[in-house]
Amino acid sequence: MQQIVSKQSSLDRSKSWELPIPATAEEWDFPNLEDPTAIHEHFQRIDKAWDFLRPSFASRGYALYEKLKTSSDLVPVVESTQVSAVQVDPYGRRIYESDNARMSHLAPRVWAARDRLGRDVVIKVVSNESVASAELKALELLNSEPLRSDPRNHTIHVVEFLHLHNFVFAVMPRWDAAFDAEFDTVKEVTHCAHTFLEAFEFLHEHRICHLDFLAQNAGYNVCISKDKSYAATGTRHPSEAKYAVYDFGGAILYPEETPLSITNPKWQTWGWRLRNIRVPTEPYNPFQFDMLALGLVLQRYVRHIEKIIPELGPFFDRMTDPTPSKNFTAKEALAEFRRIQSQLTPSQLSRRITTRLWRQGLVYKKRVTGIGGKK
Repeated sequence: MQQIVSKQSSLDRSKSWELPIPATAEEWDFPNLEDPTAIHEHFQRIDKAWDFLRPSFASRGYALYEKLKTSSDLVPVVESTQVSAVQVDPYGRRIYESDNARMSHLAPRVWAARDRLGRDVVIKVVSNESVASAELKALELLNSEPLRSDPRNHTIHVVEFLHLHNFVFAVMPRWDAAFDAEFDTVKEVTHCAHTFLEAFEFLHEHRICHLDFLAQNAGYNVCISKDKSYAATGTRHPSEAKYAVYDFGGAILYPEETPLSITNPKWQTWGWRLRNIRVPTEPYNPFQFDMLALGLVLQRYVRHIEKIIPELGPFFDRMTDPTPSKNFTAKEALAEFRRIQSQLTPSQLSRRITTRLWRQGLVYKKRVTGIGGKK
């Protein structure tokens, strides 16, 4: 999530766009999120920037997707590379037919591509080359050993970092939106929730605060055309489905010795406003904000099975309470969820569900679905 800057700042920045690409990593971001015209014009400039970079990525084995003329969606350049029959971990499972890998383009820093073997990836501007950003430091740490091999590290893999035109780009497997497709069974829902709870315990153990966890910053190991993602079925079996946290653009890395009870008096307020939560008047613990943000997302996509698992009600009531003395730490939340899981019977876990989300106390039924996860 990018912070809003003034219109004058936007005009000042636009003067530096005499080159085909932005001068700094920050200039890839939206100049003003409240101005639709500014957003549209920015996307037009960003499209030209990615087109300018196309030969550079091609020389390194990545064929950038093309943007459709009729929409903002991206599609693979089919003739430029041979499509691989299977995409194995850490690449997303290919659920689409033929080469219909249509993808929305919503973030200026991100573009999709295929590598020499036809595997789908996304490429993101993560830092200026001169000074490493917090996002680059977080991704480097999370993809170094022994962290990368830790089974609790449910963050997106980085295939490689590319240094081009004074920027650092992270190449990552394309994992599509974690919460678009519906769940079929209780076990699938609890598997997903447990994965994200474990991910944040791992992040906080290593003193990484994400600080911008939203549904769009979570993915799972599926690559599917955007127009079919909501109708997909059979993609979430725990034996195959993996989930990951991504987009560390708002992250803070603290020294290892930092206590998890730290408060930050100068911490950003936009995260609270974005989630329609009253901004605290006193210094707040950023790790607790992470858990609050995680709780709000999981509550929406997990609490709808509360009638099957009644203990989810009190669990999410506590997890989404912004009062510091009541909110879970990551370790506490994971331990409590595991306790709830341990009491579930095989019959409960295998039960097929008819609901899809919970919002403000209301439970919503599933849509009509039918795009199978197997070709």
